[in-house]
Amino acid sequence: MAMNRRQMIRMLGLGAGASFLAPWAERTLSHAIGQAAAPRKRLIVFAVSGFDPGGYTPIEVSSGRTQGKDSLPSSVSPMTNFTWPSNFSPIEDLRQNAMIIDGLTNPITGGSTLHGCGFGALTCQHPQGDAASLAPPRGSSIDQYMAQTLSANAPKSSLLFGVSHRAFAKGWDREASLFSAGTGQSLGHATKASVLRNEIVGLAAPDAGPDLETGRRQALRDALNADFGRLRARLAGPERERLDVYESAIVEFDRRFELRDSVSCGSPPSAQNDTPNSRMESMMDMATLSLECGLTNVVGVAVGTVDNHDEHLPRYNGIGEIPVHDYGGTRYGQLMDELHQFHWTLLRRTLDTLDQSDAPDDETYILYVSTRGTSVNSSHHAQLERWPALLYAKSSNVDLGGRYLRYPGRERSFAELCKSLAQIAGVCPSGFATGANVAGPVNGLLPEVVGSATAACG
Repeated sequence: MAMNRRQMIRMLGLGAGASFLAPWAERTLSHAIGQAAAPRKRLIVFAVSGFDPGGYTPIEVSSGRTQGKDSLPSSVSPMTNFTWPSNFSPIEDLRQNAMIIDGLTNPITGGSTLHGCGFGALTCQHPQGDAASLAPPRGSSIDQYMAQTLSANAPKSSLLFGVSHRAFAKGWDREASLFSAGTGQSLGHATKASVLRNEIVGLAAPDAGPDLETGRRQALRDALNADFGRLRARLAGPERERLDVYESAIVEFDRRFELRDSVSCGSPPSAQNDTPNSRMESMMDMATLSLECGLTNVVGVAVGTVDNHDEHLPRYNGIGEIPVHDYGGTRYGQLMDELHQFHWTLLRRTLDTLDQSDAPDDETYILYVSTRGTSVNSSHHAQLERWPALLYAKSSNVDLGGRYLRYPGRERSFAELCKSLAQIAGVCPSGFATGANVAGPVNGLLPEVVGSATAACG
C-alpha cells in the first residue's frame, strides 16, 4: 500500500526541513521499498528578447534574410541531417531530444510595435487596451497554465526570475512584463539572486523569524542537517549515495552564495561582484536545486523582456553590448550566438544535474523562445510573422528527433506550439489561448511535435 506524504514524513521523522526534503525523500523511499513513484514532469520556459535568424537556421538552409529584412522562404520538410547551429552547441550531443522550429506567427501587437511584446508573448493573446507591451495580460502564460497541473502537488507553483538592464541599473527586486496567471493577473519575476533565494528559504524554514538573511538561513541549515541525519540512518546502498549527492549540492550552493555575500561585506553588491552573469548563474543554480528536490516543477526565465531599447539584452561579462538597431549585422549575429550559448551552458548544467537524480521515467521539457517581434517590414528584432523557438523534451513518450522544421509564414502559430508542448507533457491544452483575443491562427496541434502523444482533458 502506497504511503502518502504525511505518512512518509512521520515515518522518516523529518522536522523543519521536511518541506525542502519531503518531495525528494518521498520518491527515494518509494524506490527503496519497491513502490512505483509517479514520474516527475518538469518545465523550463526560457524567454529571450531577441533571436538572429542565422543563429537558429542550419547553414544548409537559407535564413531568408535579404537586404536587412526578413522574408520566409517556402516551408522546409523536417530535416535531421544538418549542421547544428552554434547558438545551441552546448546541447549538440542531446539534439535528438530537441527540435528547432521556424516560421510560426504570433501577431500579438498587431504588427505595429518595434519593441517587446510583453505579456502577449507567452499568453499568445493581445494585451488589454492598446497593443503596448506593458498592457495588462488577457490570459495565462504557457508556463503558468502548465504549472496548474505539473506543480499541483509541489510546495511552490513556479519559480520566476530573470535579468535586464533596467532592473539591474535601478536595483529593482522584481519586474513584471511576461508571466501571467490569467486575465489581469501579471506576475513579477525576481531580478536579484537574494530575492529568489529568500523565496526558497522562506518555504523551507517559514517560522525562522523575520531576518531572512540570518535567521532563516541558519534555521534552514540546522533543520536540514538534522533531517539529513535522520534520512541517512534509514537509507542504505544506492539511496544513501543519492542522498549524499543531493546534500553536497545544497552545501555547495549555500557556500557559493555565502561567498557572494561576504564579498559585499553587508553593503549592496558592487557591479564587479553582482553582474548579469553572476545573477543568472546563481538563480539558475537555485532553480536547478528547486527542480531537483521537488520544491517546484516549473521555472520561468525572462531575459531583457521589458519594452525599452535599453532593455534589449543584458550586457553579460565577456559579451559586448549588442547594437539593437544593427540587426543582421555580422557583429550582431556573433554577439547573439555568444549570448545564447551562455544561456544553453547554464541549461545544460541544469540538465546534467537533474539527470543524476532522475528516475528513468522522469521528464524534462524546455521551451526556448524570443519574446520580441515586429512587422514584416522591420529591419531589426525578430518578427511577429516569424516566431522561432527551440523545444527540448527528455521523455520516453516523445520523439522530437533532432529535427529542423520550417513552416510557411503565417500558416501555423506559436499558440499551437504552446498547446503542443502541453500535450506532450500530459497537460490538457484545450484551455490555453482561447477566446476572441488569441493571436492566431489556432488550427490545432502541430503533428510534427505531438506525434501520437495524448493528454487527458476533462
